[in-house]
Amino acid sequence: MPAGTVTLSEKHKIVLRRFSLGDYEDQEIYAQQVVHEWLQTDTGKWCKENASDILLESYVEYDSFYIEYMITGQLTESQYAYFLMKYGKQEKNYENR
Repeated sequence: MPAGTVTLSEKHKIVLRRFSLGDYEDQEIYAQQVVHEWLQTDTGKWCKENASDILLESYVEYDSFYIEYMITGQLTESQYAYFLMKYGKQEKNYENR
């Protein structure tokens, strides 16, 4: 296969959902609640069935001191195309602001 060629079975890391939480003592507990609720939605159910290596990643937004969370997963290009057509681009969702 020529260099730079991407096959449809090749998987790529995709941000499936973003959200932010304020400064809480046990932020992971609050984040897991948001993740659990998202997994009950149509989008979350589809991702649970089709994405691999689903992870919750976080970092601090130093300008606001909120914790930014991203649910990421591995999707093939055809899965990602379907994801975008069915659910649209996942915009940043703010919680508890």
